[in-house]
Amino acid sequence: MTKQIKERTFYILFSVFSYIVFAVFICVVLALLIMIPLTVEGGPEQFFRQITCWFDPVFYQYNLLLLLLAVLLTPALTLSYVYSMKDEKKRRLSLELPHKVWNDEKEKDKIIAYVNKTFHISHFIGSMSVLSLIVMLGCMVMLLLKPVPLKSLISDSALCGVDYRQGVNFLMLGPYMNLFIDGNEEFLRKLSVTLTAFQYGFLGAYIYYLTHLVRSYFILDLTPNTFVESSIRMTMGSILSLVCSFFFMGSDQLTTILPAISFFIGFFPSRGLLLLENLLVTSLKSTGALLSQNLYNSLSMSTVPGMSFAHEIRMQREGYDTVENLALADPVDLSIRTGFSYGQLRNWISQAQLIQHLREDYQKFVNATGISSTDDLTAFVKNWEKTHPGEDPCDELAKALNGELVHKIRVLCAIES
Repeated sequence: MTKQIKERTFYILFSVFSYIVFAVFICVVLALLIMIPLTVEGGPEQFFRQITCWFDPVFYQYNLLLLLLAVLLTPALTLSYVYSMKDEKKRRLSLELPHKVWNDEKEKDKIIAYVNKTFHISHFIGSMSVLSLIVMLGCMVMLLLKPVPLKSLISDSALCGVDYRQGVNFLMLGPYMNLFIDGNEEFLRKLSVTLTAFQYGFLGAYIYYLTHLVRSYFILDLTPNTFVESSIRMTMGSILSLVCSFFFMGSDQLTTILPAISFFIGFFPSRGLLLLENLLVTSLKSTGALLSQNLYNSLSMSTVPGMSFAHEIRMQREGYDTVENLALADPVDLSIRTGFSYGQLRNWISQAQLIQHLREDYQKFVNATGISSTDDLTAFVKNWEKTHPGEDPCDELAKALNGELVHKIRVLCAIES
């Protein structure tokens, strides 16, 4: 008992220390941001006083609270997960893993050591810090960087905010940069479109991250990969939305629904890449350009029964992005590293093995025989040989398929036997 208390005390102290390091990291970043207004007349105090005048005081405080909530949600849930879910993970593994694995003291010690390692705050601190920084910067663009109105529309005394004309660049304007160079203020409208796309792309990725974070918390699948993947998603979704916005510049109707399009791209960056590819192919075809198409002779994970889009994304983070990869996976290892149960993983892997052998004939085979995995096939063959000695189970399977796939069935039975 004393040893457990010491370990718990050390665990809490180390977690607090790690959180302090994370807070210092954020403070350093903010300090670097503070260095920017040193060139402003009056110094940082005058600079931040000007910022507070950008919004109504209540509205400004409200935006700050939203910013803090968005940034602190990640470390708060991570700390809660580390402290409260470790024992639950061990309990589930003890129930789900095969008895021969859990009852093996050597294997059990390895599993518990791995769980203890993954449920430690030091395991999350790096990826969590990077994600929190990205969330902070993205939310600042959305909530705090208010654009300054044109002087022609408002009195000089009321001018306040960020003058985006001074920070315009090729990333935000692209081919419309010539409008800025020529002094045509039409570039501001183009800039507002690209900024809107960028912000709503980030918002879509952030909302996806929140739903994924909560889901990972309750299914015991919160890992540093969750934060790394979300950081990439937010960056990728924002940039993709920005790039796609250039296709919609010429249409007022499409520009009106651009926030919805950008939000969708941020929520599903892979679909955004597909949209960008289709737009590009259509555009190049209209100019007479020829494109070569690469075809990959692999099977999508979506062909595995019960594999949803969220499941597919999670398995991809573990390196399994095709049926061929999944067919070689270890269900025990994956059940420890992910929130999926051993039984579910064993079933997916067994189905992937059968799909890998039958390929385009898989669904026909399942519909005719009711066998959807190699485990089912092995059980059928053993049971048939036991109840029908001397009879070939392959003939029975071929009969169910009206004589089709005879050679495939015989090869498959030989492999599985």
